[in-house]
Amino acid sequence: MKKFCGVFGLLGIVAMSMSTGAMFKVFHETYKAKPNLEAAKCSVCHTTVRGGKLNAYGLDLQTAIKKSGSPKLTAAILAEVGKTKGYGEKIAKDQLPAPAK
Repeated sequence: MKKFCGVFGLLGIVAMSMSTGAMFKVFHETYKAKPNLEAAKCSVCHTTVRGGKLNAYGLDLQTAIKKSGSPKLTAAILAEVGKTKGYGEKIAKDQLPAPAK
């Protein structure tokens, strides 16, 4: 039973890291992320570099993804959200779009 739980937990972690990696790839390809944002990785959308709780930008992206009906983040969703709350301007300046809280 312990082995089963361990394997199941490991698979969950791998799947989660793959999905967040895919999201950052779309972000990077869309915005051509500069050094600060490249180093920030998960904290572009989350409150920490390890993921977890979403910051304001991440919450807005989550809402836009759900609204679009898309199963994943797309360049169009990033562009739409980037037009709100000054997110796009901050990203263009190599700044986090929303502070970690």
